Amino acid sequence: ETKKLGDVEKVTVFEGNAEGVVAVKFKLPSSAEDCIGLMNGRFFGGKQLECDYWDNKTNYVVKPKEGAKKEEARLESFGAWLEDQDSDEELDALTTDSSKAKSAKKAAKKAKTASGGDG
Repeated sequence: ETKKLGDVEKVTVFEGNAEGVVAVKFKLPSSAEDCIGLMNGRFFGGKQLECDYWDNKTNYVVKPKEGAKKEEARLESFGAWLEDQDSDEELDALTTDSSKAKSAKKAAKKAKTASGGDG
């Protein structure tokens, strides 16, 4: 029915959106205005339509829910990855060594800058 109002460039149906959002892009703004006037408040499939201009911000895309099997596989994979990691003591040592190395680099750079060195 929107084709009667003007040239439609694109129709996007946001699958999985509980509100049943559909976006219709017209070639001319006047056609979009006519569509809003005709469709807003109208009933379709037992539900009253709400039509308005898109705010250029709202994202109506709904990501499909992860199935139970897919979630279980993802969690198993993550658990295996965690078990393969270094122990807490090793990680603490690496973090501490890394922090000490960063501090030493900063001090060396500061000293070089203060002495007029360039590299």
